[in-house]
Amino acid sequence: MVPFVVNPSGFCTVTYSCGMLSGARLDLCNLIDPAVTVSFDSSTGDYQFSCSDMTVVTPGPYVFEITGTVGTNVETIQFTLTLVDPCLDPTFISLVTPLHFIG
Repeated sequence: MVPFVVNPSGFCTVTYSCGMLSGARLDLCNLIDPAVTVSFDSSTGDYQFSCSDMTVVTPGPYVFEITGTVGTNVETIQFTLTLVDPCLDPTFISLVTPLHFIG
């Protein structure tokens, strides 16, 4: 994430928090599941996600809100994470025609 700008710089530290606005699940900021890796860094606002089981987190759009707080000042930014079903998207799969043997 591009960090929020704080003036005067060097004196105040931004603390970031992660929230969900919409999606099939609203716990992707801190989901704990063996098939899911979620990492949110409250000092940088960086978010990382991976999932190996589409039954845990289903395909679709998920809208996040990252909040930066310094003292009583609060700013937010939103982003959408769109998960796709790799079985339905031809850019993720390929089928190879088996070779026919003539004997």
